[in-house]
Amino acid sequence: MELVLKIVGIVFLIMGAVFGALGLVLVYALHFSPMLLFCLLGGIFLAVGIGLLTARSRMRRRREQLLEEGQRINADIVEIGYDTRVNVNGRYPLVIRCQAVNPEDGHVYVFQSQPFWFDPAPFLGERTQLPVYVDPDNYRHYAVDTQGIVPEKG
Repeated sequence: MELVLKIVGIVFLIMGAVFGALGLVLVYALHFSPMLLFCLLGGIFLAVGIGLLTARSRMRRRREQLLEEGQRINADIVEIGYDTRVNVNGRYPLVIRCQAVNPEDGHVYVFQSQPFWFDPAPFLGERTQLPVYVDPDNYRHYAVDTQGIVPEKG
Protein backbone atom coordinates (compact mmCIF):
# COMPACT_ATOMS: atom_id res chain seq x y z
CA MET A 1 0.00 0.00 0.00
CA GLU A 2 2.85 2.36 0.79
CA LEU A 3 4.40 1.81 -2.62
CA VAL A 4 1.08 2.55 -4.34
CA LEU A 5 0.72 5.80 -2.40
CA LYS A 6 4.26 6.76 -3.29
CA ILE A 7 3.86 6.10 -7.02
CA VAL A 8 0.45 7.76 -7.33
CA GLY A 9 1.61 10.70 -5.20
CA ILE A 10 4.67 11.27 -7.39
CA VAL A 11 2.58 11.01 -10.59
CA PHE A 12 0.08 13.58 -9.30
CA LEU A 13 2.91 15.82 -8.12
CA ILE A 14 4.57 15.77 -11.54
CA MET A 15 1.27 16.30 -13.37
CA GLY A 16 0.44 19.21 -11.09
CA ALA A 17 3.80 20.84 -11.71
CA VAL A 18 3.50 20.36 -15.49
CA PHE A 19 -0.06 21.69 -15.70
CA GLY A 20 0.73 24.62 -13.41
CA ALA A 21 3.87 25.58 -15.33
CA LEU A 22 2.10 25.13 -18.69
CA GLY A 23 -0.75 27.34 -17.55
CA LEU A 24 1.60 30.08 -16.39
CA VAL A 25 3.60 29.96 -19.63
CA LEU A 26 0.46 30.10 -21.78
CA VAL A 27 -0.99 33.00 -19.78
CA TYR A 28 2.28 34.89 -20.01
CA ALA A 29 3.01 34.09 -23.69
CA LEU A 30 -0.50 34.39 -25.11
CA HIS A 31 -1.97 36.90 -22.64
CA PHE A 32 -5.03 34.63 -22.62
CA SER A 33 -6.43 34.58 -19.10
CA PRO A 34 -8.68 31.47 -19.50
CA MET A 35 -5.44 29.48 -19.48
CA LEU A 36 -5.41 30.12 -15.75
CA LEU A 37 -7.62 27.03 -15.62
CA PHE A 38 -4.45 25.04 -16.35
CA CYS A 39 -2.90 26.66 -13.28
CA LEU A 40 -5.94 25.79 -11.20
CA LEU A 41 -5.92 22.21 -12.45
CA GLY A 42 -2.18 22.01 -11.76
CA GLY A 43 -2.73 23.31 -8.25
CA ILE A 44 -5.37 20.66 -7.58
CA PHE A 45 -3.13 17.86 -8.87
CA LEU A 46 -0.22 19.25 -6.87
CA ALA A 47 -2.30 19.35 -3.68
CA VAL A 48 -3.49 15.73 -4.20
CA GLY A 49 0.11 14.58 -4.80
CA ILE A 50 1.38 16.32 -1.69
CA GLY A 51 -1.53 14.88 0.31
CA LEU A 52 -0.79 11.32 -0.81
CA LEU A 53 2.92 11.62 -0.05
CA THR A 54 2.12 13.13 3.34
CA ALA A 55 -0.29 10.28 4.12
CA ARG A 56 2.40 7.74 3.18
CA SER A 57 4.92 9.47 5.42
CA ARG A 58 2.43 9.59 8.29
CA MET A 59 1.66 5.86 7.94
CA ARG A 60 5.35 4.99 7.98
CA ARG A 61 6.00 7.24 11.00
CA ARG A 62 3.07 5.75 12.94
CA ARG A 63 4.32 2.22 12.24
CA GLU A 64 7.86 3.08 13.38
CA GLN A 65 6.51 4.75 16.51
CA LEU A 66 4.39 1.71 17.37
CA LEU A 67 7.36 -0.62 16.88
CA GLU A 68 9.43 1.54 19.25
CA GLU A 69 6.90 2.61 21.88
CA GLY A 70 3.90 0.29 21.52
CA GLN A 71 2.88 -2.37 24.00
CA ARG A 72 4.08 -5.77 22.81
CA ILE A 73 1.63 -8.63 22.74
CA ASN A 74 1.98 -12.08 21.22
CA ALA A 75 -0.81 -12.85 18.77
CA ASP A 76 -1.67 -16.33 17.51
CA ILE A 77 -1.21 -16.81 13.76
CA VAL A 78 -4.62 -17.60 12.29
CA GLU A 79 -3.95 -17.74 8.57
CA ILE A 80 -1.90 -16.60 5.63
CA GLY A 81 -4.34 -15.21 3.11
CA TYR A 82 -4.76 -12.79 0.25
CA ASP A 83 -5.34 -9.08 0.75
CA THR A 84 -8.07 -8.54 -1.82
CA ARG A 85 -8.08 -4.76 -1.30
CA VAL A 86 -4.93 -4.48 -3.45
CA ASN A 87 -4.69 -5.90 -6.97
CA VAL A 88 -1.61 -5.51 -9.16
CA ASN A 89 -1.62 -7.15 -12.60
CA GLY A 90 -4.33 -9.55 -11.45
CA ARG A 91 -2.36 -10.66 -8.39
CA TYR A 92 -3.14 -10.10 -4.73
CA PRO A 93 -0.48 -9.81 -2.03
CA LEU A 94 -0.37 -12.25 0.86
CA VAL A 95 -0.76 -11.15 4.49
CA ILE A 96 -0.37 -12.90 7.81
CA ARG A 97 -3.47 -12.61 9.98
CA CYS A 98 -3.18 -13.19 13.71
CA GLN A 99 -5.47 -12.62 16.67
CA ALA A 100 -5.23 -11.85 20.35
CA VAL A 101 -7.61 -11.14 23.21
CA ASN A 102 -7.38 -7.83 25.02
CA PRO A 103 -7.40 -8.79 28.72
CA GLU A 104 -8.90 -5.44 29.74
CA ASP A 105 -12.10 -5.60 27.70
CA GLY A 106 -12.18 -9.27 26.63
CA HIS A 107 -12.55 -8.45 22.93
CA VAL A 108 -10.77 -10.48 20.24
CA TYR A 109 -8.69 -8.37 17.85
CA VAL A 110 -7.50 -9.55 14.43
CA PHE A 111 -4.23 -8.08 13.21
CA GLN A 112 -2.93 -8.10 9.66
CA SER A 113 0.73 -7.84 8.62
CA GLN A 114 2.20 -5.74 5.85
CA PRO A 115 1.59 -7.26 2.39
CA PHE A 116 4.02 -9.77 0.89
CA TRP A 117 4.38 -10.56 -2.80
CA PHE A 118 5.77 -13.98 -1.95
CA ASP A 119 4.59 -16.79 0.31
CA PRO A 120 5.80 -16.06 3.88
CA ALA A 121 4.77 -19.51 5.20
CA PRO A 122 8.18 -21.23 4.74
CA PHE A 123 9.88 -18.49 6.77
CA LEU A 124 7.50 -18.87 9.71
CA GLY A 125 8.49 -22.51 10.24
CA GLU A 126 6.97 -23.88 13.44
CA ARG A 127 6.16 -20.40 14.76
CA THR A 128 2.57 -20.10 16.02
CA GLN A 129 2.73 -16.51 17.28
CA LEU A 130 4.00 -13.15 16.08
CA PRO A 131 4.80 -10.05 18.11
CA VAL A 132 2.30 -7.25 17.62
CA TYR A 133 2.88 -3.75 18.96
CA VAL A 134 -0.34 -1.96 19.87
CA ASP A 135 -1.39 1.38 21.23
CA PRO A 136 -2.66 0.39 24.71
CA ASP A 137 -5.45 2.98 24.46
CA ASN A 138 -6.64 1.82 21.02
CA TYR A 139 -5.93 -1.70 19.78
CA ARG A 140 -6.92 -0.67 16.26
CA HIS A 141 -3.58 1.10 15.99
CA TYR A 142 -1.06 -1.71 15.66
CA ALA A 143 2.01 -2.98 13.83
CA VAL A 144 2.69 -6.67 13.25
CA ASP A 145 6.44 -7.18 13.57
CA THR A 146 7.75 -9.53 10.89
CA GLN A 147 11.27 -8.06 10.80
CA GLY A 148 13.88 -10.73 11.27
CA ILE A 149 11.30 -13.46 10.63
CA VAL A 150 10.25 -12.84 7.05
CA PRO A 151 12.96 -11.40 4.77
CA GLU A 152 12.43 -8.37 2.55
CA LYS A 153 11.74 -9.06 -1.12
CA GLY A 154 14.92 -8.74 -3.16
